[in-house]
Amino acid sequence: MSSSNGNRTGYGDTLTERQFQVLSAIIQYKLDHTQYPTLRELGALLGVTVGTVQYHLWSMKRKGVINFEKFRPRSFSIPGLEKCNSCGGSGINKYALKF
Repeated sequence: MSSSNGNRTGYGDTLTERQFQVLSAIIQYKLDHTQYPTLRELGALLGVTVGTVQYHLWSMKRKGVINFEKFRPRSFSIPGLEKCNSCGGSGINKYALKF
């Protein structure tokens, strides 16, 4: 769901358009590689620095969208990410976030 200011809503809070892109990149990477990306891999995918990735991830963690352990590579988890049999499509389109 998108609001008029470009934010996506969920978990009682909002995701900015960029945070939604970060979340989508994490999910797509997991589907393609069967493991979550490192910060450097995620930065390379998004064309941003590791510091920028960290900023977005901490913001998303505070919003309850993702979980991760500090100093532990590939420790992401996405609460509410479920396989959706009625969604159709392939890849990332087969998953839905339950807010």
